[in-house]
Amino acid sequence: MSTLYRAVERGVYIVPGSPITMIIKCSDANWVVDPGLLTNRRDLLRSALERLSVEKYNVLLSHTHYDHLEALEALTSSRIYVTVLEYTSLLSSLVRNIVTYGFTQLLRILGVRSIDVKKEMVEIVDEGFKLGDSCGELLNLSGHSPGLTGIVFEDAVFVGDAVFGEKLLSRVGIPYHFNARQALSTLEKIKAYAEKGYSGILSHGPFANSNKLAEYVDLNAERLKLIRELVIDHLTQEPLSLEELVGKILGELRAEINAGNILLGSVTVNSIISDLLEEYGLSTEVSGGLVRYRLTRK
Repeated sequence: MSTLYRAVERGVYIVPGSPITMIIKCSDANWVVDPGLLTNRRDLLRSALERLSVEKYNVLLSHTHYDHLEALEALTSSRIYVTVLEYTSLLSSLVRNIVTYGFTQLLRILGVRSIDVKKEMVEIVDEGFKLGDSCGELLNLSGHSPGLTGIVFEDAVFVGDAVFGEKLLSRVGIPYHFNARQALSTLEKIKAYAEKGYSGILSHGPFANSNKLAEYVDLNAERLKLIRELVIDHLTQEPLSLEELVGKILGELRAEINAGNILLGSVTVNSIISDLLEEYGLSTEVSGGLVRYRLTRK
């Protein structure tokens, strides 16, 4: 077996990493899914493509977060395919930064670079788009990002960042989701595939048989529900700023309390707070130069 990649389905190969990159060989087109980060990726992807005798290919991005697209510059793809809700973020790093992180210094903290893609290179696709004859079909998995897409193969489903493995969950504590409620709905959709016997291809985690995929889905859903409970517990007891709240939750989850985890976790927690406003009132106060929030039952 090649150490460059692993075959997981007929014509579907995984190049290891976090995130993984997929190379898909179809009868009428070849695809590279999520090139990943540029560091240590340039030579690896080129070697894998050469070993698989793939000369011409398109790129499909599951979504436009930096860790999935930075290595684009190492490739010579024909076209880049992305869903409509990720399109503007692909063209403009400014839009990508605002949608993903807001105006923070997280990019510099994480050490990623700004990348803009020319619109002439891009094709917009949607759920149901087929990569080729019997070669995979796109599946809407929004929640982690506005337009996250997965791929349904014959016996497996690529779930991208909709489901995380145990190691990543332990490290970050609060998984990043642009819309936490939508992420939970997406997990239910993936659970249905697991129950039908589909294996799971995770961007950040191991290849999982159907039983393990169901376990990962449950683990991720339980984590989001726990975070929601912790948000309610804390904000009904005392006013806290968003970053204070996230820091407390990270501590209770025994995850490292660092700038990256706080800033990324703040997006998920802010999404949860927004959803809670259907059930709770929200009051604010300013003290010590911080805006602090408190939930009150309606």
